[in-house]
Amino acid sequence: WDQDGRQVTIISADANDIFEMQVLGKTFFRETAREDAPYIYWSPDSSKLFVKDSYVIFSIDPIKELSRNTFAKSWSPDSKKILGSRVVQNKLSMSHGTLDFFVINPDGTNKQTILSTEGSFDDGSLSLESIGWAHDNQQIAYVYNRNLYIMDITTMKKTKITTAGKNYFNLEWSPDDKKIIYHGLDDQIWMITLE
Repeated sequence: WDQDGRQVTIISADANDIFEMQVLGKTFFRETAREDAPYIYWSPDSSKLFVKDSYVIFSIDPIKELSRNTFAKSWSPDSKKILGSRVVQNKLSMSHGTLDFFVINPDGTNKQTILSTEGSFDDGSLSLESIGWAHDNQQIAYVYNRNLYIMDITTMKKTKITTAGKNYFNLEWSPDDKKIIYHGLDDQIWMITLE
């Protein structure tokens, strides 16, 4: 379903593992050689969507491909930007590397790297799943070296929020942007109140 409950995305696969995606009865994307069905992420205003892991972004009315290879992670709350990521693994050690996060327009233009971090993918110091937009469209919470940070994407100012050295996953901001909830490795849901 889209965000306002008026449109649904249908994903089907045939015997040859060709996945076909439809909105309002119209096919907008076909893909082969996948092990499992792709995930679809609607923009908050229901005008666009992206196909996770395929990195293709579409407008809905009319159905039109906007861009490819944006490595999309999530929509900004106003649907005007996409947060994307790129991993570059170290040639000597596949468990280490660089994780870049960037903001990009849905049509693939105006790409701006907002964060570039180095570390280990094994020990939790780098995580693709530990980043989230604030509702003001200006702040992003992220995890680096097992601590929580907030970045203002306009000024690029970074603020360290925690010093506990925990693993933080699935970051979500409260509607007033004064709290962040997260999932820890202990299978508990935790909340941090921001000053």
